Amino acid sequence: MPLEYSTVALGAVVAAVGYVYLRQPSDPDVHPAVLRQQSDVSFVRQPGESAVYRAKATPHGLPLLGETPAGLPPLRDWWHPTTALPDKAFLHMQVSGGAEPTFVNLPYATFRNRLHHVAAGLHATLGPTPRRVALMLAPSVEWLLAYYALLRLGHAVIPVSPDCPPADLVAALKAAQADTLVLPTQVPVAVRDVLTTVTHLITVPLPPTEGGPVDLVSVGLPLNCTAWPETDADASTEPAGDNLPVPPMADQVAHIQLTMEGDGNWRAMAATHHQLTVLTATVARSLFPARVALASTDRYLAAAPFTDPVALALVHAVSQSGGSVVVGTFPTAEAVSAAAYLSRPTVIRLAPSLYQGLYAALLDHIDRYATLEAQLCRASLRRKLALVAAGRLVTSSFYDLVYFRHFRAALGGDVRVLVADGAAATRGAADFFRAVLACQVLLTRGDPATGSLTSATVWGDYAEPFGPHAGAPVPSLEVKLVRASERNDDDEPAGELYIRGPGVFRPLATHVDPAAWCPTGQQARMLPNCTLQLVGKTVTLPSGATVDLDSVENVLRASPYVTQVAVYAPQTGGPLRAAIVPHHAALYAWAKRTTTRYALATVAQNPAVLAEILTDLKRVAAEFHLPAEAVPGSLVLSTTPFTTANGLLTPDETVDRARIQTRFG
Repeated sequence: MPLEYSTVALGAVVAAVGYVYLRQPSDPDVHPAVLRQQSDVSFVRQPGESAVYRAKATPHGLPLLGETPAGLPPLRDWWHPTTALPDKAFLHMQVSGGAEPTFVNLPYATFRNRLHHVAAGLHATLGPTPRRVALMLAPSVEWLLAYYALLRLGHAVIPVSPDCPPADLVAALKAAQADTLVLPTQVPVAVRDVLTTVTHLITVPLPPTEGGPVDLVSVGLPLNCTAWPETDADASTEPAGDNLPVPPMADQVAHIQLTMEGDGNWRAMAATHHQLTVLTATVARSLFPARVALASTDRYLAAAPFTDPVALALVHAVSQSGGSVVVGTFPTAEAVSAAAYLSRPTVIRLAPSLYQGLYAALLDHIDRYATLEAQLCRASLRRKLALVAAGRLVTSSFYDLVYFRHFRAALGGDVRVLVADGAAATRGAADFFRAVLACQVLLTRGDPATGSLTSATVWGDYAEPFGPHAGAPVPSLEVKLVRASERNDDDEPAGELYIRGPGVFRPLATHVDPAAWCPTGQQARMLPNCTLQLVGKTVTLPSGATVDLDSVENVLRASPYVTQVAVYAPQTGGPLRAAIVPHHAALYAWAKRTTTRYALATVAQNPAVLAEILTDLKRVAAEFHLPAEAVPGSLVLSTTPFTTANGLLTPDETVDRARIQTRFG
């Protein structure tokens, strides 16, 4: 029986669609160098010391980045007439109050003029004596105006989280020896407690009323108020004269980084003006090599607090290149998506909670597809993940045209780099973002002891043949691994991490030799691909096994039931215990499957739910090859999230295990 032409045509169409859908895309990689060695790190041997590692950009015999001024780009000079990009928008300010976020452009020239007026007002208020000023504002144009003005006046700036509880705030101010506090008028601070630590309060009304002035009011002791207004007319015209003091010296303290130690005490680390410049150059060169350097066409969405040194350094780096910066408050991943959809950023820095929230939101989007479409989308995701594992980043495959272009559109469609903190990065999330967003995902790691940036992954670093790592040492420092129990001159690349270089912050009010090695108290090992694998908080179980709790938490967050998790060893002994903030959508889906009436407080106490989540945690642990003793044997669900306000998160958004263990047992 002869075939009809329509049947042949239909078969040809089906075969063509199947071939296009199932074939492995052959379009070229975005970055042809992805199959090279993952990091540019060289091995340096020094007499009587362990293995010393530094970036290939600074091989042995040449200075580290920042040791000499040559080749070190200065921060953008806001204090001279703007000769380039006067009308280009530097800041896209988020304006709240409406149903959807809106943005107001602030050109470079206008920002500079406003900055001159802010600096003049602060100089009249604070006087010529250098102060230590704690900046407790949300990311905003006022934050950047105050920051740059205080640096120019020679004051040391101490970024403080606006969500810091009053008790922690007082302890932080004492640790940093702050004498001035800049805060929004809406923050309920126990003034009587703060006044025992600082001598001046400067309140900033945020957000400023549309078309109105931005007032900074200094409150001294006794409480005599002097108002310093900045009118729109002043901000739009060139300042009449610059009566500011002489610019500060390069070795003068400019920035004080606060970190919380494991025992809950604050630690203050100081950075000079030179070190801030080194940090900016380090971030720019480590995250954006020459072939993909930042340009005036880049737009940076700062979805992380400015207490994060990398988020702040990216602002400096983008302004150096003439790009634009989007600042605002983004409490959820949905807020980040809404802002990105309007501003179309090319570079995004995500806070740890937003990194996990965006990962969960995109997974939920796949689950909301119809059954057949969801299965096809997951099959496409598996194909893209296989390409990523092979070291390929494909942007224009059939899968991208059908499914993943919607994911890219959720972030504006132009994202080329997603930057996050590698310490709290969920296992598998980076590859997921690389697959569905077709962008680079760069993870940075800072030293908890000093607050300094120590390592970062590089462009094209997709596959992890030797396990998860923290990237290569940045070019402004070198690292050394020392084993305390054995000789220090062996070649075993494992031990306690020591760092030194011009990018290392130093203890406040303590004279330290800049050439001396700085112990971090953190264990690490160097992988065969010359990347660092850092070991976080470890505990020794009764069986004698040692478990890295940070790595366990990063794996368990890959479970669809988990939004936040803290793993700790119970005081009574026995297996590990996990305190989990569950994902409401996953619990609701479980209740729907089991025909259980959904009420969060009730479902969270249901033994069947606990058993279901524990089973899924074991599945995820097996998928990422966690040892059996690292899997929690029990868990408790929290109906309220871990936040800095309730004390269950530290100011750098890491879980406070001691407080969580006290609350949940």
